Amino acid sequence: MLSVQPPPGCVRMDKRRPSASDTSPLAPRPPPLPMQDTMAHPWLVLPLTAVVMLLTIWHVLAIQRTAMPASRRRIRTASGLLMLLLFAALTFALAGAPISERRLFVLSWLAVLGLVMLVLMLAAMDMANTVRLSGRLRRQLTTQAAEDLAAEVAFRRRAAEILAPTAASGPSSTAPDKPQVVIPASRTPAERR
Repeated sequence: MLSVQPPPGCVRMDKRRPSASDTSPLAPRPPPLPMQDTMAHPWLVLPLTAVVMLLTIWHVLAIQRTAMPASRRRIRTASGLLMLLLFAALTFALAGAPISERRLFVLSWLAVLGLVMLVLMLAAMDMANTVRLSGRLRRQLTTQAAEDLAAEVAFRRRAAEILAPTAASGPSSTAPDKPQVVIPASRTPAERR
């Protein structure tokens, strides 16, 4: 960006003339304001972190009371606890680690990134576990449906054998006054056993 300089002899009205103490490289600088060296002010970050951490704790405790497979509960509990660590590390990186201390600043953000990667890894494990559990449930439902279907077929065959006319008595197929036998299909296999 180009800056336009006033002509020689003219003084800009929006800026005061620099004094000798302003331009001296040895002039003391004013001390930085407190908490100016961090990325965010703690009064902003700490209340938000407290609310998010309380919600995470509530979620982890709710997982313990919910009916779910043990493997899913373990993965989600570990994920919730890692998120608590992540929020604490993120709070320190935003409002505690001074930018001027580069080593501490970089290490705090590396810790945040490492914890994010661990939480994402646990989310992928939870997804794979859900696929595994749904496959097992699908196999159980398929087996149960096959058993129910086999029981239904066996019931209908027995009913057809009992109600079918025998060849010895041999009613003619032309007898219109013979009532039709209807087998009710509303009964479940468990009721038939």
